[in-house]
Amino acid sequence: MLILTAAILHHYPGGNLSGAEFLMVLDDPEVHLHLMTLASVWGVLEQLKAQKIISTQSVTLLAAMPLHSLRRLTRNGGKIRQWRVCRNSLKPDELRKLSYHIRVRRADANFARCWLLVEGETEFWILPELARLCGYDLALEGIACVEFAQSGLVPLIKLARELGIEWHVLADGDKAGRSYADTARSFLHNEPARRRVTTLRQRDIEHCFWKHGYEQVFINAANLTWSPDDRTQPRSVINRAIRRHSKPHMAFELIVAVAASGSPGVPEPLRRMLDNCVLLAREGLEYKVARS
Repeated sequence: MLILTAAILHHYPGGNLSGAEFLMVLDDPEVHLHLMTLASVWGVLEQLKAQKIISTQSVTLLAAMPLHSLRRLTRNGGKIRQWRVCRNSLKPDELRKLSYHIRVRRADANFARCWLLVEGETEFWILPELARLCGYDLALEGIACVEFAQSGLVPLIKLARELGIEWHVLADGDKAGRSYADTARSFLHNEPARRRVTTLRQRDIEHCFWKHGYEQVFINAANLTWSPDDRTQPRSVINRAIRRHSKPHMAFELIVAVAASGSPGVPEPLRRMLDNCVLLAREGLEYKVARS
């Protein structure tokens, strides 16, 4: 159908009015297409000699589109607003990082209502499950956990603001985490910091779980016998448990422990953060992602 349309436009006998051009509106051109075929759709669309407005739910097609061509529409309180990445709003290096980490690897995040920006893999695995235990489904709420360790925090916050995506940063309590939190707070304008930033009191999420009643999970994983009177520091036990297994393995162990009957439940700082993210997502309900 696209090839036929292109041929019709190319051979249109009447010619165009002076200063006018064709306008094509395509709704979900990816429907019924195999992924291998879909990957070439954008190449076909680019060849059409017309202005194009394309709505899509395909992460593959979205990833192929230039970032500056993306238009995101949100509907809030009956009002529809358009968001886009303005020219020169992002530095070349930031665009490069976003092209890889968001457009290619996490194109689905462009459809989210809220980004929960996390430091690493442990948070990526554990937070959706903690949300489920709190009665939330992050996917249904439109919340995407996005890692910022490799891309940097600043480009992601800039892009979220440009596209009208709500965001919240979870930072560790160590020196690096406090620096991330300060960076996030620098983007706030007359807005409570707790709305956008959660900084753990502990040095990382593992120590947060230890503090909130899950020390036995790490003791068992470290294959140690330990008591509160033991002089061995929690950090040593946690590090030993991670060395014997891995951070993702410990994340799964903690999920099982939280879900177990009689557990202390989801640590309060993480529960408050998830509540906050759900509120942000529900305040900024997304309508559609479109390209024009």
